[in-house]
Amino acid sequence: MNRRKYLKSTFGLVGVISAAGCSGQSPSYNERINTAQEAITNAEEKLQTEADKFNSENLDSGGVDIQIAAIYDYLDTAAEQLNAAESSASENEMDDIRALENWVALLREFTDFLDVFAEGYSQASSGFTYIQTERYSDAVDQLDTAEETLSNANDQLTVAQDAWNEIDRSKLEDAEEISVSEIENYFTNVQEIMSVFIPMVSGMSSLSEGLIDFQAGSEAYDANQYTEAENKFRAASNDFTVANSTLKEQEETAPESMTNSIIELTCYSGAIRDASTHLANASEAIQNGNRNRANEEAQKANEAVDRCSL
Repeated sequence: MNRRKYLKSTFGLVGVISAAGCSGQSPSYNERINTAQEAITNAEEKLQTEADKFNSENLDSGGVDIQIAAIYDYLDTAAEQLNAAESSASENEMDDIRALENWVALLREFTDFLDVFAEGYSQASSGFTYIQTERYSDAVDQLDTAEETLSNANDQLTVAQDAWNEIDRSKLEDAEEISVSEIENYFTNVQEIMSVFIPMVSGMSSLSEGLIDFQAGSEAYDANQYTEAENKFRAASNDFTVANSTLKEQEETAPESMTNSIIELTCYSGAIRDASTHLANASEAIQNGNRNRANEEAQKANEAVDRCSL
């Protein structure tokens, strides 16, 4: 073997391998920050798209189906790039990194909230549908489940609020890639919705409880079982009173997009409360042999029911 030729070819091969392994330097600090900011921008745009599904035009159309996997992917990319940038960052640059990391954490917590809220909203929507189809027991079960889920969503919103408190706006607002004001608006909007939506669901659950007794009272009344009818109507009136009070309290604080719905539900719960009371009185009058009063109370019940419609 030609030893000189062998050594030359061997060292040449080593050089090729070395060059292949080190042909480019690791991404610079600026490159990593730019990549992180681009990922944050993508996450914000996707987050806003999903949050828009909770606008008033969509709230009456059934459950809300949000897609959040892409948001988490973008946020993971941003977090990885920011973490990698720390190794070559100066003290001032570390402050910038921390500000971006806190922003990523906020976006993640807000996304977690939207995920749980969408589930709770869909459950509530199913409960409202059960009411409209007169499946009142199913409505109670579904609305109670929704209320629990929405309570969990509210807890997650509190976590997101804590994350918001960690934000250094002065470090973020000069960056075109960061949509602080836009995300803040979404954050404020969902806080307003949550403050009303949970008691609204609670009120609708009480309404459903009342409708169960109201239906039973009507059946007993038609069957001339007036003692049973009176008991059921008075129980229904109590539940409707709770529903009416709960809903009425939300009228002044409800976001504009929800005000009309709250007012209509308040009217309906008050109307059927009054109807239940009049029918209970009619049942009692019949038991006492006072047909004239019974007829008057029954007429008042009909007038009460006609005041509003669900």
